[in-house]
Amino acid sequence: MTSNKKFFAFSQPINNFFKFGGELHIVWKDIHSTFLGCGDLLETETGLTSSNIVGLDDRDLIWADRADQYRKDEEEMLASRTTRCIHEPAKTVNGEVSLLTFKTPMTGSSGLIEGIFQISFILEQNPMLKVTKWINQLGILTPNPMLIPLSNQTIMQQLSKREQECFFHLSHGKSAKEIAQLLGCSPRTIESHIDNMKSKLDCRTRSELISKIV
Repeated sequence: MTSNKKFFAFSQPINNFFKFGGELHIVWKDIHSTFLGCGDLLETETGLTSSNIVGLDDRDLIWADRADQYRKDEEEMLASRTTRCIHEPAKTVNGEVSLLTFKTPMTGSSGLIEGIFQISFILEQNPMLKVTKWINQLGILTPNPMLIPLSNQTIMQQLSKREQECFFHLSHGKSAKEIAQLLGCSPRTIESHIDNMKSKLDCRTRSELISKIV
């Protein structure tokens, strides 16, 4: 199966997952389960580059015989609008593996679901301590990951890492007090970050700030 290739980048703090890129299978797809991108490990497991994987779906890869079940799981996850934890077998170029997979809907700037964000790790290769660490990291998947078109990434790059994190939560309706609790700092600090973002991007209000980026 082929389709037009459409590239996206992630808002912070979703990018935090990529620091585990050597240990996690990281995948993002559109609502039809077509690959929009993947982490480095999937390249190793499939023998393909990420640019070759974009536009394919599971039926085109080495685990094609399980593609229908994967798609069924994703359809159920999208319909429920919740993160799903699934224990599933998979094939790689090195043989069979057993995965623990988390799949969650991705939303676009309109708030509508535009895709699937997926993180998997091989159970046999990871001690429970690492598993717990990754599951704890999944806390940032609430609210759902947000896609930002690459055309807007130059705007995001003007913001510091902390400002990007503030923007992520702000764009999902969090107040300064709620963001402060999530990031472990004071509401006054968050207000300062928001003011800095508005100044950098020449915005007068928070709603204008959000609409300018997403």
